[in-house]
Amino acid sequence: MNHEIVSGIVNNLPIEKMVAAPLTAAIKAQSQMSMEMAKFIDNVGVDKDGNIRMVTFKYQETTVTSPAVYDDNGVITTQATVHLF
Repeated sequence: MNHEIVSGIVNNLPIEKMVAAPLTAAIKAQSQMSMEMAKFIDNVGVDKDGNIRMVTFKYQETTVTSPAVYDDNGVITTQATVHLF
């Protein structure tokens, strides 16, 4: 193939659009995803009064060591309250 023909084809390609189009598409997709995530969190993670929904995890553990740290039966209750998201 003639180098002049190939050179002419390459020089006529819209390089700025070939590089910018995928980057612009990725930025738009990220923006849309962020908006959808914000809507989801607002719908699921916040109640009708605007309070953040919380979840409490609670478990009991029985041990035979360090009874002063535990109750009389050697049981300690551990609890963590965290926001839903």
